[in-house]
Amino acid sequence: MATSRIARSGRQLFFNNWFSQLPLLCLFVWLLWPGATVANDSSTQLRSDTEISTAGYYQLSWVHGDAASNGLTFRLVEIVTDSNGEQRRVIYHGRDTSRIVSGKPDGEYQYRVLVFAGNQSLDQSNPVVVTVRHHSLDKAFGFFIVGVLVFIAIVIAIFTGTRRAK
Repeated sequence: MATSRIARSGRQLFFNNWFSQLPLLCLFVWLLWPGATVANDSSTQLRSDTEISTAGYYQLSWVHGDAASNGLTFRLVEIVTDSNGEQRRVIYHGRDTSRIVSGKPDGEYQYRVLVFAGNQSLDQSNPVVVTVRHHSLDKAFGFFIVGVLVFIAIVIAIFTGTRRAK
């Protein structure tokens, strides 16, 4: 009889503890359940392939936290601050998740992506700053002169080699 009372009290202790832990267990299952969101998982991350562009072109790409971004559209906004103040311009509107920007003069450009579902704004990305600083003309002319000298040396080598072969 003593063992049966111990076994019964052990079972009661197990079930009483199990039922008291049930809310915690439900919370744990809810957090691990696919599709459960606790924080803002749908944040949009904007990236650039370079911080300083010396050629005047670069690629901006973004990732929306929601893997199923069907039906969402993105607006890539360029923000330029000059003597007239801050100028905002939409340079892309569509479903793609990357854009190549080219033909920019020297300066600092800030970009941000806005996410839309229909006409409703859902999210905006972190700002990304890209500085365009072209090569100087001195460096460009230096490369040009070196290229011309190499070209002339190759032509001379071809002609002298052809004469010796005859």
